[in-house]
Amino acid sequence: MSAESGVPTYRGKGGVWHKYNWEDYACQAAFIRDPEAVLDFHETRRRVLIDCLPHAG
Repeated sequence: MSAESGVPTYRGKGGVWHKYNWEDYACQAAFIRDPEAVLDFHETRRRVLIDCLPHAG
């Protein structure tokens, strides 16, 4: 459903984890190692959601 609304998926074709290593942004060890990078990554994802509209499905 996210792709239909314009939100990039994590694992799908061209998804977020094809561009970024999930271990750098999506686990507790990453946050402990570099909390600013993790927060920046998720803030960027959040900004994408702000401009999206729900799809009809």
